[in-house]
Amino acid sequence: GGCRREIIAWTREQYNNSQKLIEENRKLLEKAMVSPNTNESLISEINTRLVQAYKKEEEFWKQRSRQLWLSLGEKNTSYFHSVTRSRKAANKFSVIEDNNGKSFHEEDQITRVIREYFSNLFNSQPGERR
Repeated sequence: GGCRREIIAWTREQYNNSQKLIEENRKLLEKAMVSPNTNESLISEINTRLVQAYKKEEEFWKQRSRQLWLSLGEKNTSYFHSVTRSRKAANKFSVIEDNNGKSFHEEDQITRVIREYFSNLFNSQPGERR
């Protein structure tokens, strides 16, 4: 427990430092660019630091996402399978009504109602609703 908490605290600190570094360099860059005495070498130096800070943050998030994916993937294989099954079930029609309000529950009936609906839709004249 203690080691894990220390790692989490360190990770938060690294992320916060990265955010602070980006914000500080953005402000410095803005000041340098609007300054009446434009210093190109200073602008270039600040820009380089800013790019490095962004790269560091990107690498942090890349590692973080990989760690989360690996730990979830290893521990929760059944979880990922259940999510896939749930999506598949949610995407399946179980009942449909035709234009007359009659309900159909069988797959072949549902297919027929959908086919008829679109056939009528595409065969109707412009401005005509069916």
